[in-house]
Amino acid sequence: MSQNQNYQHLQESQIENSTQRNNSEFNNTPQGNQNQQSIQMQEFQQNNSIELQNQQLAQSFIPQQQQFQPNNNQNIQMERPAIPNLQGQQMYQYVVPTEPNSRLSQTIFCAQCNKPVESEVNYKVGAGTVATSIAIALIGLTQGCCLIPCCVNECKDAVHNCKILQEKESLEEDKDKMGKPQQQQQIKKKAIKNGQSGLGALVALKQYNVYLFKEIEGESELLCITVEIPGTWKIQNLIQYSLEQFNEILFKKNQSFYLSDQIQNWAVCGAKKKNGYPKEEPNFAQDILVSDTGALKFSLLPYQSDSNCFIYEGNNQEQEQDQEVQQQEQEQQQQHFELNQKNKNQQQNPSLEKYNNSLVKKQKANQPKQEQPDYEEDTGGCLCFKKKSQKQSINDVDFAELTPDMINDALLEQNLDVILDQNFSFAWDFQHKNLNWPVEKNIKTICDPNRLLKERQVIAYFKEFVENISEFNYKSLEQTLERSFYRKIRKVMENLQKQGYDFQADGLRNKIESVELINITNIFGVGIGLNRRKNDGYDNFKVNDSYIMGNIPCRFYQKKRLDIKETARIIVQMEIAIMSAAQLKIIDKETKEDKLLDSIYKNVNKEAIHHMVLEAVLVECDYKQMKQIIESGQNFDIQNLQSYKSFMKSPQFQIIDFDNFMNGNDIARQRYDPAL
Repeated sequence: MSQNQNYQHLQESQIENSTQRNNSEFNNTPQGNQNQQSIQMQEFQQNNSIELQNQQLAQSFIPQQQQFQPNNNQNIQMERPAIPNLQGQQMYQYVVPTEPNSRLSQTIFCAQCNKPVESEVNYKVGAGTVATSIAIALIGLTQGCCLIPCCVNECKDAVHNCKILQEKESLEEDKDKMGKPQQQQQIKKKAIKNGQSGLGALVALKQYNVYLFKEIEGESELLCITVEIPGTWKIQNLIQYSLEQFNEILFKKNQSFYLSDQIQNWAVCGAKKKNGYPKEEPNFAQDILVSDTGALKFSLLPYQSDSNCFIYEGNNQEQEQDQEVQQQEQEQQQQHFELNQKNKNQQQNPSLEKYNNSLVKKQKANQPKQEQPDYEEDTGGCLCFKKKSQKQSINDVDFAELTPDMINDALLEQNLDVILDQNFSFAWDFQHKNLNWPVEKNIKTICDPNRLLKERQVIAYFKEFVENISEFNYKSLEQTLERSFYRKIRKVMENLQKQGYDFQADGLRNKIESVELINITNIFGVGIGLNRRKNDGYDNFKVNDSYIMGNIPCRFYQKKRLDIKETARIIVQMEIAIMSAAQLKIIDKETKEDKLLDSIYKNVNKEAIHHMVLEAVLVECDYKQMKQIIESGQNFDIQNLQSYKSFMKSPQFQIIDFDNFMNGNDIARQRYDPAL
């Protein structure tokens, strides 16, 4: 019996040793390819050194479900379940903070982010804080001192949380608590705190619509851009940024002009308070913040040639209320003025009553109209480019531009001649006061003047000009007059026609006493044309007086910024003196009276000398070709220049000035005239 027990104990120890050895070999087996779903284990052989003396005893020892069979050196392969492994997935281990109670940021593992992140240190009341508060309370200090540890971070426990999750939670809480306006305000504060207030930083703070209204040759167009600027921008930054945007648009459209980007050329006038109204004169510099101002008006200085002004209109309710109050005051003044006019008209003659009624109508028509802006009210304002208004000369002012006080004073004194002579004279004094012939200056040009323009042609130009004015024939005037001259004279004629006046030409059938050429101005222009509105300002050209072909005086205009293929022209301006008894009367259609305008034709039935300037292009070609013509030294007559296709055998002359109405009408504008 003891022998069987020893045998059984020996067999159990051998089986246990064999099992441990096989398990160690299985665990130490290196893994093969990760994509294989089965792993082949290392072979092992069962130790068969033990010979069973009693086979029945061995079978009774091993359970029936696991019958032990001796292994006769047969290879046994063991398999284990496949472990899936996603390609490219990195398995992170949990990173425990080295110092959990440290108050410095450490690297921890976030279960939601599934990666190590930098921790954000937060503080909360812990056991140490409570113990400190209890100790202070037991000491018996002043009431409330025991709560100090709960307010001091040094007495609290440090807790390390994920920084990314903390930011997400804070943003969600802000969205729930704040509405849309408050969110925008929060974004503004963060942008300013981060220093995103430079000129090139387009921070989504507040949007403004910027409008540019331009009118070229009768064609008007409204351009618009949207800018997003912070409140820390200055006025000069706002001007410069808007001008750059519009100049890019104009450059893409191949426009021949650009807006002045010189900040020192802009005059700024406005209100310092947000609810103020802009004054007429500049009252602060351009380094003021946009957020500290209300309604602003930016305009070019008077000596600049640009024809646009830069207006920023504030969008607030207080400003609208101020405008309504001003409008009501204007209406009250107008009603008071009408009542005074009616009372005074009862004591005057009927013809003067009609005249005064016309003044009231003109005063109403001249009042500024309240136009609705072309932008939404919630945009925070707009920046508009509009035509620059400039005070006209005395000869261009009509009754509609007079103040009620001036009219009342004149009517009370019954001195109508004074107000008519000062403000209602026609555009030019048709009866020229200088009856002496002007001094002859220069009559040389590149061609024979007698072959360019005949005396009968000059007389035809003169008579046609007077007839077209008397008949209000704008179509014929547009063909014979230079465009700037035509636009200005048409404006004066339309104003007089609306006021109930008509023109009458007398003495045109009489013989013209004398026609004489008194001066010729030769112009050699590169990048300059006959249309004054298309030409750049005077400052954009290099201008000097010299000679052409040796002894012919000439004024040279050369554009400072030349294009690749610039056009060169030789332009001639011929000043002619005409002695004639022709008269141009302005009469009232209703009363048929003309004595109110007696100052226009004081020298009735007498000859007067008139001054007319005609202009035409003689040669027009590329600048390189023109330079070759000049350097060749050819005689510039018609026969030698017939080979050039651009030469005009019969130049088309246009009237550019009459009796100094246009002040010479320079080919390059020196000052902006709103009538042109």
